[in-house]
Amino acid sequence: MTETIRFEVAGLTFHGLCFGPADGIPVLALHGWLDNAASFTRLGALLTGCRVIAIDQRGQGMTNHLNRPYHIWNGVPDVIGILDTLGWEQAILLGHSMGAAVAALVASAYPDRIQALWLVEGLGPWTYPDGEAPALLRNATDELRWASDRHITLLQLFRLDESQVQVCIRRLEMPVSLGLGDQGFFKDPLFLPERIKLCRDIGVETLKGGHHLHLEGAEGAIVT
Repeated sequence: MTETIRFEVAGLTFHGLCFGPADGIPVLALHGWLDNAASFTRLGALLTGCRVIAIDQRGQGMTNHLNRPYHIWNGVPDVIGILDTLGWEQAILLGHSMGAAVAALVASAYPDRIQALWLVEGLGPWTYPDGEAPALLRNATDELRWASDRHITLLQLFRLDESQVQVCIRRLEMPVSLGLGDQGFFKDPLFLPERIKLCRDIGVETLKGGHHLHLEGAEGAIVT
């Protein structure tokens, strides 16, 4: 049975969906870019014994649209505030894509609060290519001047660089499970192999599917 949830954290009203028994293992689910909590409907129903709360992240779904730029690190205080509000001293973070990036940042900064990471199609944030940040910053600023109501779809004004992301990943002390689609974003592995090598305890599995493999029939394999 799926329930809806709504709560206040630091002046924002977060909306989400709940799956599983109230006394189950706490799992906070973080969706990807331009998505919402409903993307975890299939996975949430399969995670027996878990209390899964999937939230609409800031600026997306039914959670407040702030009409200003969004940055990946905004998710860190959001997640910690949500854990505090829920009364969860520790939890597993389940993240897809952008949600996986947020989850990795939270776990690196608060390893004492995160029991494990269950990640789909992501391990840390995306970065800008070396040397291109100033030009991309200008492009994002120019777009921002003319698209005040579309902040969530604009280029990021700024991003962490790869060395900063790798510092965060080195701090992941908890077990990490990473599921990838064989036709997903990392079909061309890009930066991912180097990040995987930095993890102390990681299991990686490539499954049939694309970037949204948890909605494409691979959800049963993801939870096993």
